[in-house]
Amino acid sequence: MPRFDRIRVGLIGPTTLRLLLQVFGTLCVIAGIIGVFVPLWPTTIFMILALWAFARSSPRLHNWLLTHRRFGPPLQAWERHGAIPAWAKLLAVVSLATSLAIVAFAVHSHLVVGIVAAFFAILILYILTRPNAAPGNKI
Repeated sequence: MPRFDRIRVGLIGPTTLRLLLQVFGTLCVIAGIIGVFVPLWPTTIFMILALWAFARSSPRLHNWLLTHRRFGPPLQAWERHGAIPAWAKLLAVVSLATSLAIVAFAVHSHLVVGIVAAFFAILILYILTRPNAAPGNKI
């Protein structure tokens, strides 16, 4: 973890940077929790972003998220091994396909639909090439 007492980014000091990362992480956790209840709203990506922000700003919040009863195990697999459970891959691919269908129906520009489809294809390729579980574990 970087030492914030030696980092200065432009006019933002280490304390301000740490606070901004904690606020960003907290907003990501809130967005992730919303995703548990709202269909087609992603949860996992927000929790991964929160984990990243907390790893750089607050060991306490980072540990809390990693040991959370519901979110902890998949986040541990992601952080340690880059693993995404098979059920999460399936959910992500179905959500992206559904979102693309909505975009294709709602937007009448072939260019926009093509750009969204290309971006989603890259995301799907990335998701599907991640391991399903940590070595030696079943997730």
